[in-house]
Amino acid sequence: MNAWIKAATGAALSAALTLPLATQAGELTFWNGFTGPDRPTIEAVTAEFSAANPDTPVAMDIVPWDSLMQKLLTALGSGSGPDVVGINFAFLPQFAKSGLIMDLTDHLTAENDLDPANWSEGLRSVLQVDGRYYATPINYATLLMYYNKDLFAEAGLDPDNPPATWDAWIEAIRATTISEGEAQYGLTLPDHQTIPNWPILLWGNGADIVVEGASGLSEPAAIEALELWSGLVVNEKISPVGLTGAEADKLFETGKAAMGITGPWMTNGFTAAGLNYDVTPIPVGPAGPVTLGDTIVLLVNKDTDDPEAAIKFLAHWNSKEAQLRLANETGFPPSRTDLSTSTELTNPWAAKFAAVVPQSRFNLAGQDKFSQINDDVFTPLIQTITLGRASVEDAANAASEQLGSLLQ
Repeated sequence: MNAWIKAATGAALSAALTLPLATQAGELTFWNGFTGPDRPTIEAVTAEFSAANPDTPVAMDIVPWDSLMQKLLTALGSGSGPDVVGINFAFLPQFAKSGLIMDLTDHLTAENDLDPANWSEGLRSVLQVDGRYYATPINYATLLMYYNKDLFAEAGLDPDNPPATWDAWIEAIRATTISEGEAQYGLTLPDHQTIPNWPILLWGNGADIVVEGASGLSEPAAIEALELWSGLVVNEKISPVGLTGAEADKLFETGKAAMGITGPWMTNGFTAAGLNYDVTPIPVGPAGPVTLGDTIVLLVNKDTDDPEAAIKFLAHWNSKEAQLRLANETGFPPSRTDLSTSTELTNPWAAKFAAVVPQSRFNLAGQDKFSQINDDVFTPLIQTITLGRASVEDAANAASEQLGSLLQ
């Protein structure tokens, strides 16, 4: 996804979305990057809309997230383009500020099943730019801590009572880390090409990357958190250094790591691998319970030939039926909070991920320089520290100065 963010520069985005749409009469085009295990459900829910609305069927094109923007630019350059786009929330500020997507605020009502009151406070915050809604959610994800019950038992830990606080967590991590012989890691902490893990550790200590529009990286709470967790990685080797998200998942799936932090998309794969595992809320740090939230959102091209049909398509995705199907088939929690405890939410994994929605936060929410902050400042900071290239304080101060310049 980060490659896509970098590609979506203001000039390229402006040139792309102002080109005319190339659609067949009455047809809506929808582009997204759902190439993973959730793809069949995305296709099925989209097909349901087409079946119910034969005058405005949806032609969907799915490509990998990291190449979606390039495909979008190439296609639009030839005079074609989608009515609706599914993207990660991190792109929204840039798209909204381009002035080339629809302001959806006046279209969100309880009557058409697009009621913001049904979304969590955190979700509402990332769907808005300058107080106006420019997107609606297609899905929602929270992160939980996955743990291997067999490795817990082998280490003398109770698999039915996973750690609930940082102190207990660190004890469990140490107990399941084996450095001699064939290495076993207590926890995987990926630092690039991954769903964010390290920001959660900052939040758990009352810190953040950006605080009130300024860098928070050199604040005492941030340095304290970075020293604690990087010390465990560097000195106690609880996790390999330089992991991608895929590498971290593989270590857990193959029984070489006892714990990992990731989202609901991994339940099907870990279950298929025959892993004896469970999930639990991320253990609580000094600042209280917190986890990461993530969402793929729907944007409407302001030049669509049929805005009414596009809004209807967004409403279809936010309907109770669509959100329950998505949750029950994929394990993702519903984007609607009024469904979190529904008796129709039958997927046990979805219910567990839904339970922590109130504690979820979005990394770098509202930052139109998301890519530069994440890829050019924060990720290099973590790698500098874990590779031992600088002390935590020196690295954090240097990164904070770099971040400050970006934020100006």
